[in-house]
Amino acid sequence: MARLEDLQQGAHVRGLDRSGVATVEAVSWVGEQAVKVIYRSASGALKDRLLYRDDEPTLELAAPT
Repeated sequence: MARLEDLQQGAHVRGLDRSGVATVEAVSWVGEQAVKVIYRSASGALKDRLLYRDDEPTLELAAPT
């Protein structure tokens, strides 16, 4: 499990995108309980997603691929 605080630029995260391990490009906090993450999917597409504390159990830091 990864915490929202673990999501930083350059982090590789499993569970952020269905296509596999995603690379975080930017993170901005929305209050204390949510972050907006801009990431690059395993297929190379640039995407964004709003994550909440409830999403933490589905996220996992991964080794670079």
